[in-house]
Amino acid sequence: MALAFPAFENPIRNILFVSEKDLNPVSITTDSLEFGRTDEIMWHEVPELVLRNIFCKLEAPDLCAASMTCRLWNSVASEDIIWKQLIRRLWKISKEDLPPGKVSWRNEYHRLTYKIPTQLSETLQEHTDEVLDVSFSHDGKLFCTTSKDATVKVWELGFPTKVKHNAKMLLLAGWNLTQYSTFNKSDTYLCVCGVQFGGNVNEYFPSSSGRAAIFRTSDFALIQTMKSEPPHLFADWYDDKTVLGGYVEENQTLLHIKAFKVEENAPFDLQEPDCGQIVYSFDTDHHHTMTLLVAELPCLHQSHDHPKKSQTARSGKTDSNSASCCDKLSKYMIFVCGQHSALSIHDVTDLHKRMNSRNVESQGSSRKTQNCTKGLKSASGKTERQRWASRGISQRDRSHNAARCPRNAASHSEAFKLDKPTFVPSFDKYYISGMKLSPDHRELYFNYRICHQDKFDEEGYPKIDSDLSIDRFNLVTKSHSKNLLSGHKAFSNYPAWYICLDICQDYIVSGSEDGRAFLWDKHYLCFLGDLQHSLNSEIVINGTTFCPTDNECVVTGGDDGIVRVWRSSRQQAEYLKQNKMAARRHQMIYMDT
Repeated sequence: MALAFPAFENPIRNILFVSEKDLNPVSITTDSLEFGRTDEIMWHEVPELVLRNIFCKLEAPDLCAASMTCRLWNSVASEDIIWKQLIRRLWKISKEDLPPGKVSWRNEYHRLTYKIPTQLSETLQEHTDEVLDVSFSHDGKLFCTTSKDATVKVWELGFPTKVKHNAKMLLLAGWNLTQYSTFNKSDTYLCVCGVQFGGNVNEYFPSSSGRAAIFRTSDFALIQTMKSEPPHLFADWYDDKTVLGGYVEENQTLLHIKAFKVEENAPFDLQEPDCGQIVYSFDTDHHHTMTLLVAELPCLHQSHDHPKKSQTARSGKTDSNSASCCDKLSKYMIFVCGQHSALSIHDVTDLHKRMNSRNVESQGSSRKTQNCTKGLKSASGKTERQRWASRGISQRDRSHNAARCPRNAASHSEAFKLDKPTFVPSFDKYYISGMKLSPDHRELYFNYRICHQDKFDEEGYPKIDSDLSIDRFNLVTKSHSKNLLSGHKAFSNYPAWYICLDICQDYIVSGSEDGRAFLWDKHYLCFLGDLQHSLNSEIVINGTTFCPTDNECVVTGGDDGIVRVWRSSRQQAEYLKQNKMAARRHQMIYMDT
């Protein structure tokens, strides 16, 4: 049966269509059309420009159905401009061009519809207390969870996902909780950060001491432990066998950075895990620091500190010195400082050179202090709130533990000169509560809340808003993109809890303090959906991380002690199909036997 308009004069006189060139509405009359009949107009005779205007109003299922009608409709429905308009309408995107590396707008629609990890795939309930962090190995095969139950669990990602390794740090090293973990680049070692409480743990403000441990991933053997303070600074890998962590002297507010070399056969003391070497010292209050990260970037000095080299590059002339500078990678250490409103970014490219020079300097002084204590004692402060303390995240010391062994050794803050960060971007009224590097390390994303220094709560601390936002700081150009994403919430009072976020090639995910994790597109900065981790709106989602080799998989962990694996609808359908086929095979084998 042929589709036709009712017979009346100039039936499509007022139809508007979008021109291919500039999408400006124009009108068309039947005077310019050649119809076989004057009483009806066949749909297959409608011009392409009119079809394009009509198809721009359709939804994706209708477009797919229209594309199966005839060759003309298939050709028009497959045009990228149709899918571009659909994407812009559905996700309220203002971007005109495709992101780098993307092939077509139709493929982008398919990605944004079927390849976003919003489907709950697995629920893992091996932990007995709050899950504080989730981290993936670089090959995407394993992920690690830490918890207030003082265990470290390494999971093998699959369908189903299973526990591969489990370490009880309370029994192994006397830790009271584990709160952070990170794999080295080759996935041969796992660094875990935790907290060991001193004195009466049931006290409202128990004294705490930060700890770090190195596990060999092949057999999950504990090969090294060390102190890492303050506990909320965490630690990160500088290279495959070197870890950077914090060190605090007793009754001092200065922050020192230690370098720990992984030595598998070296003996270590679980009770006094003092090791490492001080390599940097900063005049910043360690109580207000958080989250040490190491970024690997192109030589930043080329574009910002050496204008002559950049001018030669623009002129097209090549220079051997500038070429070597382009190929060289620099490493930068980043941590939150300045009342949680600034970032300290320091060039640590010369770390090993500095370690060697300080080893030579310390050899002479060590002969004079042979009777001193074996290692440096780390200070520990009492946390502000019970839950904050239970996470091992202290922002201020109310009092110091007096039961510390005295130490001779001309204070390290006096022995070494203070270092100045390479640059310190500060943000007015910000309270940064979590940050993460992009996969290429060029950009730093961070969660923040607005802090009112002139308004105070009942306990005398500054008030901070409950609205969370995500900003981006470009480490190469030093540019700041404000208020990129928002919608997630945080209700904890000052000092606020750590809210994790993660970035992959296509998406951004962040925890929230209302039982959900939030997912956005990285290119279009549009909201894609929330991951309802818990129906309890008081549950905090502490850990969120993408599988680095699969953007369609994300793992979340929260205060309910549950770990959830989320996958895309496309991936979930494949797994379910494989499971059904496997079940049928088992059933057939059972029937044959």
